[in-house]
Amino acid sequence: MSERILVRKIGHNLWQWREASAEGEWLSEAFYTGDVNLLKESVEGRQVWLIVPGQEVVSQRVEVEIKDRKQLLKILPYEIEDGIIDAVEDLHFVYGNVENDTIAVAYTDADWLQACIGEVEAAGAEVQRCSVDYLQLPRPAEGWVLLLENEALIAQVEAGSGFAVEQSMAGAFLAALAAQYPPPAALHLYGDSEASLMALHALLPATITQNEAIAIAEQEAGFWDLVSPASPLAPEFRSGKLARRLPFEKWWQEFKYPIIATAAGFLIAVATTAIGLSKVEAERKRIMAQTDAIFRQAVPQGTISDPARQLRGMLGGGANQGQSSNVVSLLAGIAPAIKSLNEVSVRSFRYSHDTGHLQLNLEAKSFDTFETLRSRIAEKGLSVEIKSANVYGDVHQAQLRVSEAG
Repeated sequence: MSERILVRKIGHNLWQWREASAEGEWLSEAFYTGDVNLLKESVEGRQVWLIVPGQEVVSQRVEVEIKDRKQLLKILPYEIEDGIIDAVEDLHFVYGNVENDTIAVAYTDADWLQACIGEVEAAGAEVQRCSVDYLQLPRPAEGWVLLLENEALIAQVEAGSGFAVEQSMAGAFLAALAAQYPPPAALHLYGDSEASLMALHALLPATITQNEAIAIAEQEAGFWDLVSPASPLAPEFRSGKLARRLPFEKWWQEFKYPIIATAAGFLIAVATTAIGLSKVEAERKRIMAQTDAIFRQAVPQGTISDPARQLRGMLGGGANQGQSSNVVSLLAGIAPAIKSLNEVSVRSFRYSHDTGHLQLNLEAKSFDTFETLRSRIAEKGLSVEIKSANVYGDVHQAQLRVSEAG
């Protein structure tokens, strides 16, 4: 598991975030709050776990009789449709495990959730996981956990089920909760300030505060004091239509220059080889005819078996064999150097099979960029020379010639 940033949406264009290590520990005591522009400075190019506000997410436990999970998940949205205001088709559902013939169900507007994920990804982050705030609170066994923070109450009352409401509506929700559920064995109360903790206690119905069987614990703490960076967010909202897609765009941006260079090199090599083979065959036939004629001039009589070898033997010398430069090797050598300089643009290039030279026509914003590029290509063990350079307004153009060293 790599380092990540937990990002919490707390309002319109308002976010909080905190960095966690690969070992699941906070990297600092502080968390940050800001708009999407500040968020981008921290999350760009990083992996993110996104936490969305519970006011937009409904959760509940539903009694089920079907044991086949695949069949259950197909029909469950329509089993609870009567209690849903929006059309089932417009919602995104996630499910927990079946326990004691009940299953945890959470749902929210699919377009809204996609927009939340899209905002963070537009900042350059990779949203690996996504879930809702109130289900990240540490709930005591057989109990409830309530947090009053930023004038909003978030609560988890059973495994996979909770809610979030504005403070002005919290009293009514807690009264309905106490009437609907049996009293909890334990109740953990948290407030982001001493005043919030006192206000939360005042919101509790008398059936809770006067029940001596309930173990009530109070502590001044905020959301980031309670959430654990070591535990994966659950339930996982990045599923179904909102599941993570393979980052083809990222891969393409990273590897497109080597791929283009290799493909171009391959095509050039194939074309050069085909043309070369045709020329070689014609040249071979011409040389063979000339060799036979020269041999007959030197040796009017005798058998011709291998005239070139026979003539070399008579002359007592050898012949040099030429070796052309490898165009694929050249392109593979220069591609990383060009990719490392974003402002360099390749206008065109041409390879000479006869000389083994690769000629590049380039554009950049300054001549120093060409010098930097020349140095980086030379570091690859290639011979590189700036043949010419011109300036047209703010655009600098140069012609580089690259070949194998030596």
